[in-house]
Parts: sequence; structure tokens; C-alpha cells
Amino acid sequence: MSFINQSLDNYPNPVIKNLNDALVIGANQIKPYWQRTMLKQFGQLGLWLVAKDTAYRDVFFWILNEVLKRADKLMVMIKPYVKEPSEWTPNLWFYSTEKTKQLKKEGKLPDDMHSFEESVWVKSIQKKRHDNLMKKKK
Repeated sequence: MSFINQSLDNYPNPVIKNLNDALVIGANQIKPYWQRTMLKQFGQLGLWLVAKDTAYRDVFFWILNEVLKRADKLMVMIKPYVKEPSEWTPNLWFYSTEKTKQLKKEGKLPDDMHSFEESVWVKSIQKKRHDNLMKKKK
């Protein structure tokens, strides 16, 4: 992947270069290392294929052109979905795991438990909470 990264960093097409720069800047806002790395790798692989393979290049630029024609409408439509990086799901999960680590280090939480903040992301705990709520409703 380092070959692809270097290739995109020095790519002569300014559109590809700018899209890669935006991809890297966005990916670098993701706290969990593995998610940040995977987004960069998959995103850059896609950009590299678009840049290098003429079978995809024309189609990609046509689609990009169609999206940009609608930019004014789309900017209004995406507002509810655009969040600050600190509010992105991977980062919220990351912060919650850090809280668990902190509480365990301070001796305030047993090793086999999650902080309340992290428990929101644990399906088995959420299921148990949901089942308890449903019992109370009856």
C-alpha cells in the first residue's frame, strides 16, 4: 500500500491529488488506529484504481461531475449527517474504551466489566437492558 500512497501523493492529476488529500485528512481524524488505516487503504486503493485504470476513470469523473452539479442541493441535504470528528461513531467508541481503561487503572471498575460509556457499544449488555425494559413494560 505504500506504493499506492506514494503514487497518489505525487499524482499529476490535481483532482485525484485533492481527493486523496481530503481522504487522508478525514481518515486521520479517526482515533482507532485500525479503522483509520483501513479507511486510508481502501479509499486510496479506490482512488488509485480510478486514476490508473481507464475503464474506471471516465465513469468516475462523469459521476463526480454529476455530484458536483448538484452540490448546492446536496450540501443542504447532508447537513443533518455531517458531524464533527469528536462525534463520529468510531471516536465515541474509542473514548468510551479509554474511560473503561481509566476506571480499571484507578481501581474503580473490575477487570471483567465495562464503563457505562463503553457498555453502550456492547451488544450483549444492550440486549440485557432492552429485555429488562420490555419486562417492565408488561
